[in-house]
Amino acid sequence: MAIYKFFIDLFATGFYAGKSPISPGTIGTAFAAIIAFFFPLQSMLSSYYYGSILTLFFALFSIWIANESLRLGIYGAKKEDPQQIVIDEFAGYFVALIGLPLGFQSIAIAFVLFRIFDISKLYPVNKFEFFPRGYGIVLDDIMAGIYANIFGQLIIYLWLAPK
Repeated sequence: MAIYKFFIDLFATGFYAGKSPISPGTIGTAFAAIIAFFFPLQSMLSSYYYGSILTLFFALFSIWIANESLRLGIYGAKKEDPQQIVIDEFAGYFVALIGLPLGFQSIAIAFVLFRIFDISKLYPVNKFEFFPRGYGIVLDDIMAGIYANIFGQLIIYLWLAPK
């Protein structure tokens, strides 16, 4: 059971990025950006088809991890959305990258937009927080990622694309 709890904590906190005392959500998103940039993950996410499949599976995995961390009471028995859980930031950020061209520029634009939409919780993002347990933890970030993706597509293709 101890090893199981260790791995749930490891994944839920985004490899301990969520244990940062300062802005764990932003640190978690930054770690997701680093992973997307330095691993072949960004090339998969830049494809609408493979990116959608990858993020669907990762979102389901994230919900399960969030639910398990809550069930085990790793971050306290009464917490609905503990700040240490940042796997939802990973899931939302990866959604923000779907279909964006490869490169640092896309990584940075998706990062800034995702953090703006995740923090501001614009409608209907805020409505997804009311889903129970891990669903609410992850789904609001997925919605923030969708907003970030739409605006990222607009920025890249309308203003930054070669004319």
